[in-house]
Amino acid sequence: MVIIILNSGGFVADDTPSTDSLDRYIFGKYWGGYHYPRHTFLFNKDNLNNLFYIFNFKKISIKGSYSYWYISLKNYLTPNHGFKKRGLLFFLITLLFSPIDIITNLSILHGNMNFIFKKK
Repeated sequence: MVIIILNSGGFVADDTPSTDSLDRYIFGKYWGGYHYPRHTFLFNKDNLNNLFYIFNFKKISIKGSYSYWYISLKNYLTPNHGFKKRGLLFFLITLLFSPIDIITNLSILHGNMNFIFKKK
């Protein structure tokens, strides 16, 4: 558990998978953003904003960063996918999906969100 105590004017900046992502809709249960135990709670742009609002934070920015194309594709295609290491194939598939990542990061369909909130 992480407890953050900030004075007024303090910032919280981090990233988290986005449940509104295009790759989540395509891959379903094989989506790479489902990474237990790291991603126990998942968010989209709206519920992340609402969560911070409840705790008296103001949104500075929420932007897309990258998607989980390779991990999702690997999860879909390979049994015991959690036990395989990344390698050259990871790089090549990531490169192949880069144009799609650029386009989805301009919308709410990105796989991962970078966010910054400021304590009121």
